[in-house]
Amino acid sequence: MRCLALAQWAIRAGFTARFIGRILVPWVLDYLARKHIPFTPLEDEALNEERPQDLLEQLEKQAQGAWLVLDGYHFGSDCQKAVRNAGFRLLLIDDYAHLPEYSCDILLNQNLGAEELPYKGDIGKRLLGPQFALLRPEFAAARQQAEQKKLPDSPQNILLTLGGGDFSEHLRRIAPCFAIPEFYGRILRVIAGVMPEDYIRRVLAGCPAQLEILHRVDDMPALLLDTDLCITAGGSTCWELCCLGVPFLTVEIAKNQRGVIAGLERAVGISQCSPEALRDAMKRGNSATIRQSIMALVLGNGARRVSYRLSPPFSLRSAQPEDSALVLSLANDRIVRETSFSPELITEAVHCQWFTNRLHRTAEPFYLAFDGPHFVGYVRFDAACESEQHTVTVAVTPAYRGKGLGAELLRQAGACAFSSGVTCAVAWIRPENLDSIRAFTAAGFIRHGAENVRGFPALRFILTPSRYQPCT
Repeated sequence: MRCLALAQWAIRAGFTARFIGRILVPWVLDYLARKHIPFTPLEDEALNEERPQDLLEQLEKQAQGAWLVLDGYHFGSDCQKAVRNAGFRLLLIDDYAHLPEYSCDILLNQNLGAEELPYKGDIGKRLLGPQFALLRPEFAAARQQAEQKKLPDSPQNILLTLGGGDFSEHLRRIAPCFAIPEFYGRILRVIAGVMPEDYIRRVLAGCPAQLEILHRVDDMPALLLDTDLCITAGGSTCWELCCLGVPFLTVEIAKNQRGVIAGLERAVGISQCSPEALRDAMKRGNSATIRQSIMALVLGNGARRVSYRLSPPFSLRSAQPEDSALVLSLANDRIVRETSFSPELITEAVHCQWFTNRLHRTAEPFYLAFDGPHFVGYVRFDAACESEQHTVTVAVTPAYRGKGLGAELLRQAGACAFSSGVTCAVAWIRPENLDSIRAFTAAGFIRHGAENVRGFPALRFILTPSRYQPCT
């Protein structure tokens, strides 16, 4: 499902996409067909470790230089190196750093705690954490509706989903959790996957809730919007639930889910499913605090942000005299002024004089970013008085916000600035400007204290060439 999400967003960004793999679940195949995403099935059995030569044979008809996304624990370091040597750019999706080394252009781990894992090897960009959770476009579209939804004091519609496969043994293991009187008068919906309906009803016979078996779910966001509490496996559904603010409990059905489950419990108090946890969830109702916390983890735009990393939609160039009006328009944008240390609007006369003088300071880099003919934003490095530091200012136009471009803009501008002689970049950020804090942190800036700037509290972030790792 996470690869489906990435494929859909990549197609929107102008890519073509093809699935190659061993996919046997009928509804997934139907979904690919409905979305007109080509699929090449592999007939052989999956191996514990894929052989590089076999993988290259499977890819020989694909265009050299294209992006390849590998998602599976059987793709070892040898496979990763082989496909890169063959001319592919590689995005590798991982869950728990199970290999001694990795070789990829982009490493993606969407799980909590991914930043703490000891990834080693030839790794380009690292996209780590739930902000990069790969969710299909329909979840981003449903988020606004989810934000406006008022949950009942006590859950009425409960959903149980363990995935699209056959998880009969795990269902039998957790079935006693549902045989509690608190389920009386509620609705329990079960996504069957490939489990037989009669087996599900037999195993859950002790549950006093009204049982509904769902054999096929074509609109998962709509189902989650009609769910007050979910019991789910510790996979991608967790991030879908977070995005839409649905309270949930987790069930471990695979070893690679332990980190996700532990991280959710540690970060936002999501418990594992047990009779006690279910009773507590049914009695205490829905916590607004927990709901806000889980929605803050996943905004729903992670796959879009990743798709932009595959081909950042901008190029940089130095500011030119004819850019004066563009820069002024963005500098006077409402959000830019509200988050700056000089909130007043800038007059055209003041700006023109400043801009002319600024262009003459050639030792202080000033870059504009463009997506074809469209203005994306600017980054400038202003020399600080009596210091070797340069103060960084960045702004992104409204049309390009919310796509994770701020960090990428800072990375590319930082590479150019350091190569032109800048030795230390400093940013001052107001504490409430969380988007800027995330962007500068993702670009490699390290927080170094706080103080007042022009009467406003400010956090200080620093980036130096010794810390900087240029991204391919």
